[in-house]
Amino acid sequence: MQEIKKIKNKADALSAKTEASVLENPRQKRNPKKNDGAAIDKFGRNNKKQAPAGGNKAIWIFLLLLVILLVVSSAIYYYHFKKSRRPATNSKASMADAIRSAIADQKIATGNFQSSVSPVASIGGQLSQAPTKTSAVISPSDIAVRILNEGAQSGLAGKVKNVLVAQGYAKAEAGNGEISSVAGNFIYYTDEKFKDEANKINQLLTGRRVSSTVGPAQTDEQKSANIVIVLGR
Repeated sequence: MQEIKKIKNKADALSAKTEASVLENPRQKRNPKKNDGAAIDKFGRNNKKQAPAGGNKAIWIFLLLLVILLVVSSAIYYYHFKKSRRPATNSKASMADAIRSAIADQKIATGNFQSSVSPVASIGGQLSQAPTKTSAVISPSDIAVRILNEGAQSGLAGKVKNVLVAQGYAKAEAGNGEISSVAGNFIYYTDEKFKDEANKINQLLTGRRVSSTVGPAQTDEQKSANIVIVLGR
């Protein structure tokens, strides 16, 4: 028992001595290596906590680029698909329609409803037209007409002149011809452009029982006016 007490007393004395030593040096220097290790461990833990935030940002950027790529691809596909379904226009048919429209506009603007071009061929939907000669419109007042009595009843040339003047042939003149015994009535024209007017005068006089033969002028007397009317017996 005494031995145990001695050991206990020594332990108590050693404990008291240790406590006294600590109280005498309360500000002991810390171990720098231990402090540095703690700081490194803390920095590593902070980096581990921040790592998920950077990963989420990269995922969002990838998703945004994917959406943009899908939108652009859809737009390109829709453009080409719509363009491929667009009906092709027939340029030849469009040209033919434009020609017809231009001809119609010209008729309305000029008041001339006779086309100045005539179709000559139509192959594969194409409209081919060639210009044709059209006779110029001549006013009766501009035509010089001579009525010559060459064997007809006296005064008949003057009556024919009055009829023609009443129809607009203001330049009509009546007189006697070089021959006094011509058989029949004749209407001569000096140029092809007066042929239609000569036929009109013939129809006009035929309605008044003065029928005539229409033909081109041959002699100087027959060419003395644009239209020469010879009244025979």
